[in-house]
Amino acid sequence: MSWDYAYKCIIAATMWLVIWNATPSMAADAAWRDSYALEAAGKYAAASSSLDSVAATSPDYDFVLMRRGWLNYLQGKHNDAIREYNQALNANPKSLEAMLGLMLPLMAQQRWREAGAMARKVIAASDRK
Repeated sequence: MSWDYAYKCIIAATMWLVIWNATPSMAADAAWRDSYALEAAGKYAAASSSLDSVAATSPDYDFVLMRRGWLNYLQGKHNDAIREYNQALNANPKSLEAMLGLMLPLMAQQRWREAGAMARKVIAASDRK
């Protein structure tokens, strides 16, 4: 076997790996792009559904959970929003973004004590940073 042939095989294998590994990333990029475009058009349920593929491959990805929480909040599905934000906090207990997001549906449901308790957690956590 010549070096030229071996070199071509290595290049071909490397290109295949790059393309194979980039495909999920490109699909995830498209899902995020679609989600934000659908949100801008006021299609919140579709915006959430467009992230199904990302959520399926990364079920504990806190940003997907927070995004779905936000989209549920915008639809008035406050209990679903609370569930998503709590899942995000389970995945990342120090997430100030998830704590702040959770406050929105709590306040929308006039659950002032819980919202206040969460606000105090945010303040305490941000003081530590």
